[in-house]
Amino acid sequence: MDKIDYEIMKHLEKNARISIKELSKKVNLSQPAVSVRMKRLEETGCIRGYLTLIDPKTINKNLICICLLSSKNKIIEQSFFDFVNQCEDIDECHCVTGYYEFSLKISTESSFTLGVLLDTLRKKFGFKSVTYPIVKSIKESI
Repeated sequence: MDKIDYEIMKHLEKNARISIKELSKKVNLSQPAVSVRMKRLEETGCIRGYLTLIDPKTINKNLICICLLSSKNKIIEQSFFDFVNQCEDIDECHCVTGYYEFSLKISTESSFTLGVLLDTLRKKFGFKSVTYPIVKSIKESI
């Protein structure tokens, strides 16, 4: 990877729908050269995919929060991972170090639906949780 590859990725991160023509102008390369570089970045896993970011509020997800999970049971079962991957209100799940085992980013309709989700995490999986509502985002990225 060189400086141009990083520049291509930077532009794609800002706008994944940028045309090859426009991207080639921005990085000062021919369109075929940009296409070859993009294909290589995809094949090597530098570019994992192209996403559409949806504003949660437009789909009635008015409460966004970070939830930290801890458990006395240090063996986390596959059923928890399956639950996380199927739960539409859990946007992100990260294994973390320290007192907590997991950090979740949750987007949900209301405090009621958040409570239902937290009850499930407590009762079904035995987690204790600390939840912080997000009141303002300074920087967001995938």
